[in-house]
This record gives sequence, C-alpha cells and structure tokens, in this order.
Amino acid sequence: MTRIRIIRKAHRWLMMLAGIQCVLWALSGLYMVSFDIHTVHGEHLINVQPATIETPPAYPVDRLLSDYPSAQQLRLDVINDTKVFRFVDEQNVTRVLDAETGKPVAVVSETTAEEIAKQAFHAPYPVRAVKQINDPQQAPSELSIRHLPVWAVEFEHWSQPTLYINQYSGEVVTVRHAIWRLFDLLWRLHIMDYDDGENIGNGLLQGVAGVFFVAVVAGIWLAYKRTTSKPYRVRPRLSKFHTVLGIVVSVQLLLWLGSGLTLSLMASLEHNPSRDRAHSPINLSESTWPDIPWAALELSSAQQIEFKQLLGKPYLYVQRTVPVHANQPRDAALLDAATGLPIEITSAFATTIANRAYEGQGKAHVTWFEQPPLDTVPGYQNAVWVTQFNDEARTRVVVDAVSGNVISFTDRLSSLKDWMMRLHFMDYRGPMDFHHPLIITFAVVTLLLSLTGLWSMMGVLRLRLGKGVMSGRRYRIDVSTGHSADSTAIKLVARHSLFDGLMSRGIAVPSACGGGGTCGQCRFQTEDAVSISANERVHLSETALQKGIRLCCQHWPSEVTEIRVWPSKEADH
Repeated sequence: MTRIRIIRKAHRWLMMLAGIQCVLWALSGLYMVSFDIHTVHGEHLINVQPATIETPPAYPVDRLLSDYPSAQQLRLDVINDTKVFRFVDEQNVTRVLDAETGKPVAVVSETTAEEIAKQAFHAPYPVRAVKQINDPQQAPSELSIRHLPVWAVEFEHWSQPTLYINQYSGEVVTVRHAIWRLFDLLWRLHIMDYDDGENIGNGLLQGVAGVFFVAVVAGIWLAYKRTTSKPYRVRPRLSKFHTVLGIVVSVQLLLWLGSGLTLSLMASLEHNPSRDRAHSPINLSESTWPDIPWAALELSSAQQIEFKQLLGKPYLYVQRTVPVHANQPRDAALLDAATGLPIEITSAFATTIANRAYEGQGKAHVTWFEQPPLDTVPGYQNAVWVTQFNDEARTRVVVDAVSGNVISFTDRLSSLKDWMMRLHFMDYRGPMDFHHPLIITFAVVTLLLSLTGLWSMMGVLRLRLGKGVMSGRRYRIDVSTGHSADSTAIKLVARHSLFDGLMSRGIAVPSACGGGGTCGQCRFQTEDAVSISANERVHLSETALQKGIRLCCQHWPSEVTEIRVWPSKEADH
C-alpha cells in the first residue's frame, strides 16, 4: 500500500471518529466569538447607577468590628437608597447592616425584589414570575450557589431575561438570558464536559483533540500532494472547495488544537499558583482602627469604601466608580485611615507586600511597574507592580498599584498558559479578547471546512451502504490486463474499492493520487452495467464512458463480475 493511500485512509477514518465533534467545535467556537463577553453576561440589559455615600455613617467602624470580630471584606456603600455596611462573617455568609443604626437590614421581600428588578432592567417588559431560591438543590444550573439566597425575577420576552436579586443586599448579582444560556450549552459541547461545564482537563477532550490533530496533519499533507501532483486535474467542486478551505486555515487549525490540548493538559494538572498560594482573608479586628476623618474623604463622589489592612496598618480604599468586574478600569484612591491623606503604592511598598504574600524559598529579585495592556496579567486593565522571585518556578507576585491588593501569582507555566490562550484567541497583542474580526473570519472558514468534510464523508458512507460495501463479504471477479486474452479469477472484499482490492492482490493499477479520484489514471473496462460518478465525468471522455471505461477508485467489487485493467490512457483508443 502506497504512502498516500495509507495517509488518505488514516485521514478518513480519523475524521469519522472526530468529524462530528469537529463540526461542534467549529459551530460552538463561531457562536462564542461572535458575541462580546459583556453581552453574553447580560450587562447590556441592566442599568444600575450606584449612588454616592454623601454623609458619614453614624455606626462607628470600631464598634462594628467589636460587635463582629470575625468580619472580613468590610465595605461601606449605598443599596436601595440606604447606606449600609457589608461584610463576610466566619461562616462565609454576607451580612448587611444599616450604617446608621448598626442593625441588620431586613431581608428583601418579593415585592421589593420585583421593584429592584424593574428599576435595573432597561426594557419595559412586564414581569412574568418571581421565585425565591434558598436551597442549593433548587438552584437552576445557570445560577452559582455562592449567590444564594436570591429572588429570581423573570421578564416576559422571547429571550427569557432573568435577574437574580440577593435577598440580603438587594443587589442584582447576575443576569441570565437566551444568549447566555445557548453560550453555556455550546461551551459544554466545546470542552466535552456534559456535567457542569467546568472541567476542561477531561480525558475525553484530550483524546478527541489528539485524534483530530493527527487527522489535520494528514489532511494538510494530502492537500499539498493534490495541489502539487502532476498531472493535476480539476476535481469536483465540493472536494476542491474543501481543499482550498483546508489550505486557508490549516496552520490556525493546528494552533487551535495544539493550544487547546495544552490548556486541557495544564488544567488536568490542576496548576493554579494563585489558588495554591492564596492566603486566608485578613481579620480586620486584629488592628486598632482610629477615628476616621470622614470630612476629608469627599463622600459626595465616593460610591464605595473598603476598609482594609496592608502590612498591619488600616487603610481606606475609596472607589469613585465601581466597575462591574474587578479587572476593569476604576477611579479610586488609597487613603490613610487615620489622616485621610492619599497613599502611594511605591516600588518598595509593593515589594514588601509581595514578600509577605510569597511563601516560597526564593527572594525578591526585581520589581517593575506595568501599565495596561499588561504582559504579566493579560486582561487586567489597571496599573500594577510586579515582583519576580529568584526561585526555580520564576514566581511573580502582582500587586495592584492603587489598592495594594495581591491580584495574581504567576510562574513559568502561567506564562505558557497565557501564550496558549493568545494562540487560541488569535489575540497576540491585546487584552486577551476572543471577540474580534480575525478569529470570527477563521471560525467561519473552519465551520465551512468541517461541513464540507462531513458532507463528503457522508457521501462516501451513503455510497457504500447503497452498494452493500460495509461488510466483509467477498466477490469473485475475473480480471484481465491490457490486450491480454488471459484472465484471473480473484475474490475482493466488499468494503474495499476496486482500486484498493486490486492493489492488495498485487495487480498494478496506474495512479498518481493513491485512489483519491483526482488523477483519472486508474482505468478499467467492463461490460457490466456500472453507474457513472461525478469524478468520472470530469476525467473521462464521453467516448470512453460509452465503451464502459470507469475508474477503479470510484467503484466496488459488488458492482462488477469481470474487468479489464488498462495502463495509462490506452483504453481511450
């Protein structure tokens, strides 16, 4: 069996194994890159304008920390026109206190939740239903249980927009609608995790991706041979179109598969330096909090104040604009809790914070400042300090240049992951965005490539099934060559084409394409009534067809009882 025939068969059989998943990858990938991620999250459906704090709280911070000594992540902001303190207790439950009285805010009622949703939702659609969700067992798959307890407010619209309102804080914690729901379904199909859609390191994905990678390499080699073989003949339009599409996206297909497989393998190794090195939240009551100079804080422009400790000293992190996501740009300042004066996170300050957070054996080697777009943490849109340690993993601790928060730990594998993400998203300089014209174009071409390949494969299967060639049955055929009067009776397996069957029995059949139907050289003549394929109409003259001349690669042993194999084009004369 020639090399081209082996590779062609490998390509076909591997694509039979991975073909359907290939179409699902292309289809789901095209859908996901066609929408901006903020649209998927439903941010365009709500219009929440945070209110400013305006006046100091009557309930002192030191009194709050005395009453709730385990309070963490303490914030002051305004919810539903009420100034409130929010924090997380020792049971990881969010508590909300009235900032004037210090009393717990009443749980949001059904009527209030509906009103909050109507005010937040930008469209005047009527409310269809309001449902209370407390039990994680009752929570729909589209809602993370960390948001419980919530009110689910669904509006009447074809996209079924649903706003989930936290029962304690009255916040719109998440939005779900048809675009997100279909995105979530296609994401599960994309990563082949049909449970919760969170495990990209599963063995099924890795196995199919590996098979498809080999199939693509074989397809690239076949496309090269088809375009460089002599003589080169015009092939059926679909086959030619498939080859052209493959040439256009071949390199990117390998990059997608290679990067996706690498990311999956890294996920299966559970490599996450930020999670592995994460510290327990700081207990704010461990420090003595001074009387806060509220008059110096310009509360009329502050939307949120976070009470925090850095290196054992209390600070106020004042945000004049609160972004929807933590990585988005913000207008904020870090203030000394005792004086209200601005604090600058210097290189030395950031290095000290990084040293406190680092738990390895290395020492801080160098610290540098980065402005967006960041190389160290792609996608983070605020300035940072980066401290690199001289350990084997080349650990880097990334500190926000305004808040002083440690936002990330990175190492060698993290850098590799970032590059794999860039290759997968085709975003080589930006903030790791997968919604841009280049990737959308390649996704469309890849989907067309997958569909044409699947259609061709189905055509072959239909042909074989229609002619009973999927079994191991053997057919007796009398074979003669050239002008010889002698013939030889042989038996050929039904599932192999005449070309493959004759070659396996040592009968030489001329071919430049290995039985792919592109060269028109593997000719035979028969007196049996045999149909004419599209490839034969391209490569054979009308005269040759009327003489009963056909191509071995286009027919099966079940179609003939006797044939004469002709070298080259001698049969035309």
